[in-house]
Amino acid sequence: MRSACRAGCVIILALAPAVARGTDVVSALNAGYNAYLLGHYDEAIGDFKYLDMLGVRVPDPVSNSALMARDAGRSEDAAAYWLKATLESRADGFVWTQRGWSLLAIDEPGEAQKAFRKGIEFARETSTQAEARLGLAMAQIEDGRPRWAYSHLNSAQTQSAYLLPIVYLEISRAASLMRDKERALNDLKAAAQLDPLDLEVVKTLSNFDYKIGLNESAWAMTNWYRSLDPASPWAVERVKKLRRRIAGDPDKQLPIRRLFRPFLAPAGRRGSSDGGKGPELRVALFSDRRGSPETATRIYFMPNADFKIVAVNNKETLTDAGRAYDQWELRFRPDTAVIEVRDGQGNIQYLARQPFRIVVKDSQGSILLKSGRFLESYGFDPGDRELRGEVEVIPVPSGFRMVNIAPLEEYLKGAVGAALPDKSPAAAYEAAAVVARTKALWLKSRGIPNMEHSDLCDSERCQRYLGVTSELLSATDGVRATAGQVLAMDGRVAHALWHQDCGGVTESGESDAEPSLHYLKSIEDAPRFKYPKTPMELERFLHGFPPADSYGLASGLNLPVQSRWTRILDAKELSERAARAKDIGSIRSLIVTSRSRTGRVLALNVVGSAGTIRLKGAAAVADFLSPGSLRSTWFSIQPIGPAKKPRSFILWGAGDGRGLGFCKAGALGLAALGRSHQEILAHYFPELTIQSFYQAPKPEQPKTAASKTAAQKGKAAPARRAARLSAGKAKTKRHLKYQLQRARKAKAAGSQ
Repeated sequence: MRSACRAGCVIILALAPAVARGTDVVSALNAGYNAYLLGHYDEAIGDFKYLDMLGVRVPDPVSNSALMARDAGRSEDAAAYWLKATLESRADGFVWTQRGWSLLAIDEPGEAQKAFRKGIEFARETSTQAEARLGLAMAQIEDGRPRWAYSHLNSAQTQSAYLLPIVYLEISRAASLMRDKERALNDLKAAAQLDPLDLEVVKTLSNFDYKIGLNESAWAMTNWYRSLDPASPWAVERVKKLRRRIAGDPDKQLPIRRLFRPFLAPAGRRGSSDGGKGPELRVALFSDRRGSPETATRIYFMPNADFKIVAVNNKETLTDAGRAYDQWELRFRPDTAVIEVRDGQGNIQYLARQPFRIVVKDSQGSILLKSGRFLESYGFDPGDRELRGEVEVIPVPSGFRMVNIAPLEEYLKGAVGAALPDKSPAAAYEAAAVVARTKALWLKSRGIPNMEHSDLCDSERCQRYLGVTSELLSATDGVRATAGQVLAMDGRVAHALWHQDCGGVTESGESDAEPSLHYLKSIEDAPRFKYPKTPMELERFLHGFPPADSYGLASGLNLPVQSRWTRILDAKELSERAARAKDIGSIRSLIVTSRSRTGRVLALNVVGSAGTIRLKGAAAVADFLSPGSLRSTWFSIQPIGPAKKPRSFILWGAGDGRGLGFCKAGALGLAALGRSHQEILAHYFPELTIQSFYQAPKPEQPKTAASKTAAQKGKAAPARRAARLSAGKAKTKRHLKYQLQRARKAKAAGSQ
């Protein structure tokens, strides 16, 4: 017995150092990653140095330290760490490629080319090989050899659909240096088409068109840029110059949607409307990205049936002369500050200083608003749109604003049609209908006061809505199939959010500034997704292709740039943008000071030569880096040298949107895989339940003698079942006690 104990004790003592060492490794790893997420880079590097001292090689502590040195703004230290990492025999193509970027960050394009070539040679994934080829081409352009870059850019172009926009941008840059203007222009256009939210591409294309005299194209590009970044001094000045260059009305050069006549047929030709359910919604029309409606000075309208003009204040009919498919005009007169309501022959039917409504006398009525003129022509969708319900016109000092008034279910037909691409699976439309209905009702319940008394807007700020113009038959079927269904929390309509593409995992509501979103959980959108546990794992995830089993890939309806994207931000442009808030001189570094569990950026320090700006929250970060156009805050930042004064920063990003709640790309994939809308919603909102918003309480049954007896029996049945169950448990317990006593007596008799 003693010898056995001695042997066991020796084994335990021998294992003790290994167990302690394993505990130290796990603790250091967790502490290092948590410090990294909080932006405590020196502390995190210390933890990974401790792992290096213990001889840990997986995860590689040197590569992780290199990334954190880079993120701390110390490019020279990062380059030294990457040098050490590539000396390891296990260094793969990704490690060599990151060394190449670190050499570009300290302005060593020659050495960077060698590292990128090693990256191509040792690459294990196609995504890494494409990235290494892109880096090699950029290093060659920086080294004054743009002709050499073509072959590598062409190879990267065939290897990665996710790098196409930046590859086309670099081909254009190389072509410009070689004075090949035609190729440079064509590739710039290709980059802008693939990623219309790339501000740098849009500005470069505008400048290119402006220099060669393509004023109309330059005007369209500049207006698009100004729509994304209205405060840009460059855009404001460029618009003034182009106005002088273009003969006539330059706004006519913009690609605006125009409609000839209403599409929706009146009820007399198609039967009565099947909609009309739900509370009435007031939707502010022609809203900008902030949700504010633009002021119109003139617009034409054409109802699909006879109509009348009604005063809002006293419900008085002001004119009853409107006929189906007559085109009337609303025109603001600045000299008298009144709105003229003119009929199809140009006759004034009414002069308005107070709000009025256009009311169609048909259950399937619609109103086409067309050829609008506004005080501004950017920052919102000025195109024609056909709307169900009524349109209210509200005079303001410089013109008028408009509100669409329609029942909830009628509104949803347009909102759901605009939310998902055409030919989406039926279950995806049904799930989107529930989310859109929930969102609309939640916005209405807030009751935020505004001049238009609107409940929500028609831009992405609330949810995009163009009425009949964006309706799809399959989307309408989804609305009908889920009529009244909403997502609820504790019996109340929840605050449901959606976004375009989560990139692999949704964000937790606890990481957001809104306390009402605590019920939103971080949901894996790929069955084999694993949360990053080190900076290197996060970096590989952001640089690589989306997970092969990602739901966002299953439908084939999503654009690659929504899942993975790359942006090159010009340092001078960032300095000018920072100066709008505070003059901090030239940008030295962009330092992430806080990330969520998934790795999304929560706070950012903009370090300049004369000061620092601290940005907190997704909106503040996005408005600085790329106003109105940063696809998500899930990115890493790579500076491009020299170290003390970088020329640019590369963002490697994933996903499109805030990542909170319903992932449209994932929902399309789940629906394509055969999931029902209930299963899709349960996947993204596990804490919420689907309830009917219109469900009335069941009527109380008459209390006859028979019903009273049945009710009493019904109430007594659960009590009787509980009593029988309790009696059975007691009987079983007594039986076990009896058997135990018998066994003890038998054992005592045997021992005697």
